[in-house]
Amino acid sequence: MQPILRKINFVKYGDYSQFIIAEAKDPKMAVLLESSNLYRSICSVLLLALLAYGVKLLAARYGWSLRSVEVGTVIFLAVLFLLSYRNQAAFIEKRILHHNREG
Repeated sequence: MQPILRKINFVKYGDYSQFIIAEAKDPKMAVLLESSNLYRSICSVLLLALLAYGVKLLAARYGWSLRSVEVGTVIFLAVLFLLSYRNQAAFIEKRILHHNREG
């Protein structure tokens, strides 16, 4: 979701090191980030629900078996969670690098 929103200039992100500095100075930044992540997650769930409805319509139209829809769904979700894991690991790595540069 985030890369798509960035590409269409719906959201803009500043320099990560500047965010960490701002977060250290303003404790409310953590709450704001959490709210932002919650909104992004809700949008993702709504889009996934819409996608699931579309797959249901396509399955009915083209006679796809329930088993093939289930397998496709599991594969899609596995890829989605792997991408999320990679994104979270990169986030952690950025924080580690930032704090190691500081001191």
